[in-house]
Amino acid sequence: SVLEFNLRRLNSTAVADELVWINISNMVIRALLLNADGTEKTTGYTTDTVLSSDIVKDLLGRRLTQFDGANAEIATTSFGIEQFAYPDGVNDADLLNDLMLFDPAYSWEALESNDAGLHRFRWYQWPTTVRYEADVLDGYDSTGSAAELYNVVNVRWVDAGGVVRTTRRTQTIPEMDAEGIVREQTVDLGDNAATLANAQRVGDEYLAEHRYAPNAGRLTVARPILDLQRGMMVEPWEIEPGSLIRVGGILPRIDALNPTARDGVTVFKMTAMDYQASAAAAQLELDSYPPTVSRALANLAARQPVGTARRR
Repeated sequence: SVLEFNLRRLNSTAVADELVWINISNMVIRALLLNADGTEKTTGYTTDTVLSSDIVKDLLGRRLTQFDGANAEIATTSFGIEQFAYPDGVNDADLLNDLMLFDPAYSWEALESNDAGLHRFRWYQWPTTVRYEADVLDGYDSTGSAAELYNVVNVRWVDAGGVVRTTRRTQTIPEMDAEGIVREQTVDLGDNAATLANAQRVGDEYLAEHRYAPNAGRLTVARPILDLQRGMMVEPWEIEPGSLIRVGGILPRIDALNPTARDGVTVFKMTAMDYQASAAAAQLELDSYPPTVSRALANLAARQPVGTARRR
């Protein structure tokens, strides 16, 4: 796309040898978005920012046409992204990954298909209360470690003038502070999502996700477990991902089973569930995404031509 300006003098005729100076600053360009059903979004352009939820709708209506966009469940986000443009194009996987930097409290699911062959899509906010109660009796494999703890993050970004900037954000972790330990990580926003407000948001959200040493891993469930939402015991095949689950038997410490919100120790995000009929057991992915999700994103991107998505 090319932006052209046509300047005309309307108030008077030009004076001989007159010099004309024009200065344009703080320009904001917002592209016309699509709704999830593919229709044009003609209202709501009242701010200089864009929401992740609106970008997801545009993605469904514009590119991910193998999903049932008209009936997709899309939770509304609140953080206004100031800069989100891809002059060199972007694939679907990278775009979704970038959105998760701004809104890690949200996630997405590609679910079963309907009679028309279109898959159900869900963009949702992670719940804040536990739904399932389970234990490690049927098997638990942890991939988490204290290596995921960070109290400093440096966010690299490029401003509108092409200058590379770095925004430093910090957080307090009592166990690390007591020992005088500082662990830093760098997050690179590149040239596409580059403003100070964006960098601060990404840095703060990254630190929040790395405040606790996670016990991320895979839990096997081969017996009924308690579903607090339904108030009953449910079979392994009835377990729904996208919920919080509390797992007993991981750490024998005082108060380990009392938290009601995700703590990275006994309360986890259940990111995926794979039921194996031959074993009558469910494999639950906790606080990490299975390789199958990454492969699905890669396959999705491979089927789509790289296009340009401009948001500002």
